[in-house]
Amino acid sequence: DNPDYTTAFIVNPKQTSETAFLKAICTEFGVPTRRSQRETEYELRAFLFEQVEKGKNVVLFVDEAQQLRGPMFEQIRQILNYETDDRKLLNVVLAGQIELRYKLADQSKRALVSRIAVSSTLDALTLEETQSMIEFRCHIGKIENPFTQEAVESIYNFSKGVPREVIKLCAMSVQYAILNELKNIPKELVEMAQNDIVKPDEINVPKTVNKF
Repeated sequence: DNPDYTTAFIVNPKQTSETAFLKAICTEFGVPTRRSQRETEYELRAFLFEQVEKGKNVVLFVDEAQQLRGPMFEQIRQILNYETDDRKLLNVVLAGQIELRYKLADQSKRALVSRIAVSSTLDALTLEETQSMIEFRCHIGKIENPFTQEAVESIYNFSKGVPREVIKLCAMSVQYAILNELKNIPKELVEMAQNDIVKPDEINVPKTVNKF
């Protein structure tokens, strides 16, 4: 909402080519796209110069950036080359899972990595932070926290404090609690739910015959 900034947000970059990715960026900024990639790049560059003349800082946010493919990283590198004598025309923020770091470590990304000003990796949650996150999400969902302290500790030990894994295990545990008509979720039920999410590539569906 800051009037000094013009922003665009790519939520889930699943485009299959650098041209499609470039056009998605332009669409988010409200820039018209053209048939060819070069003409589309001209449109984006003109837009960026126009924003700078207005005193704007232009920022592109890309979430789930670990889904980016090689040519798309190269497209980001190319548009980062847009600059005046004293400033870059575009700032890019890439946010993603740990696979993003692995992709950027590839030798083919050296030119892009050299343009990264700041990088940061979020640490896993502590046990206390895991407890707070669960309580906060229950509060937002307007339900009483059903997890016992021992259950939270089991969730933490299994997830190693990774928020996405915490959420997956909590969701599966709640499904088992509903199946078993339980108001509170004990450690044993969490351990049962763990069996369904050991392999992330499997579909996690509670077995209706597996009563607690």
